[in-house]
Amino acid sequence: PQAQRAQPLGARSVFSSAMQRPLMLALAACVHAPASEATSWETHARGAANALAAETVSSLVKDNSVVIFSRSSCWTSKRIKSYFEDAGIPYYSLELDERVDGDSLKKALAERTGSSKMPAIYIRGQLVGDGEVKTAFKSGELEHWTL
Repeated sequence: PQAQRAQPLGARSVFSSAMQRPLMLALAACVHAPASEATSWETHARGAANALAAETVSSLVKDNSVVIFSRSSCWTSKRIKSYFEDAGIPYYSLELDERVDGDSLKKALAERTGSSKMPAIYIRGQLVGDGEVKTAFKSGELEHWTL
């Protein structure tokens, strides 16, 4: 089975798809401004983006049995994905470095998990470490985790 890849700006969201693109483009324009230079609107946009990112992470974790938040160049992420592929387990992969809102999503994950470590792997709503996935794959238990 192939991994389900996230759409560039797609995500289940409280915002309509018509609102997402303008919000993300506006955020991309102001998110890198120093906080001391941020206008009230920029501060509000950052808050809205953070709320959207947290809701997106929660929705993806809830709606998919396996979700891997990663960076496209991370070898550990590639190895973890290969375990699921070799076991024939479908997963949803979100490459944070390929998204306009990747930094906001990474921050939302760090707040949720207490760590900024990548990859962040959720199986049936539970955060699991890459070492746990490796051990479960080698012992043949990984398939049972996803049932």
